[in-house]
Amino acid sequence: MTGAKESADGKTVTLEIADMQPTWCMEISYTLSAANGATVQGIVHNTIHRLSE
Repeated sequence: MTGAKESADGKTVTLEIADMQPTWCMEISYTLSAANGATVQGIVHNTIHRLSE
């Protein structure tokens, strides 16, 4: 990953990933701070079938 940007409303994080390619298996692990200060951790498993240009 080359970077991450939070939206102005704090509800969206956009990940910047260099040389992204379609893949059957991808895992994104995260640790975030909630608005109330609590730590939120999780893992997203996904597939990328194609990339838009």
